[in-house]
Amino acid sequence: MKFSRLLFSILFLTVIWIILRENISLFDVVLGVLVGIACIMFARRLLPLEDSDNVNFSRLVTYPFWLLGQIYLSGFFVMKMIINGARADIVRVDTKLKSDILRVIMGNSITIVPGSITLEQEDHEYTVVWMRPSSASDPAGDVGNAVKGKLEAKLIKAEKQGRC
Repeated sequence: MKFSRLLFSILFLTVIWIILRENISLFDVVLGVLVGIACIMFARRLLPLEDSDNVNFSRLVTYPFWLLGQIYLSGFFVMKMIINGARADIVRVDTKLKSDILRVIMGNSITIVPGSITLEQEDHEYTVVWMRPSSASDPAGDVGNAVKGKLEAKLIKAEKQGRC
């Protein structure tokens, strides 16, 4: 990991620590730095995420806020489906994402958005429980885009071009 990226990661984790502690003091800042360093050490040792150099993390800064909006929009759509009748299917969805980190983020995003749950992820394929209107025909055709929605397109923008 480059020194500048390491420093940014420690600073970012320290800010998150201070926000979660809801207190800013010298003790909290020092503790946040130590916790950030510990998190980075554990992540580097325990998570096999060698391809993080292929991810443009600065493009992912707005992703959580965008995802929050998608969660609310999907929640209203799912409530309408439940009232009008819904059906669940297990489908397989492929992704174009090359980065392991971004594929994990997408699997978690599919699960956190109401109406779908990721059951399994193998390489570029997800097994997903997907809720659809009961009046719709059996799933066929472009189910992948219905399940992934805009998630994949947003994450593809975070992949660095040329090195993947």
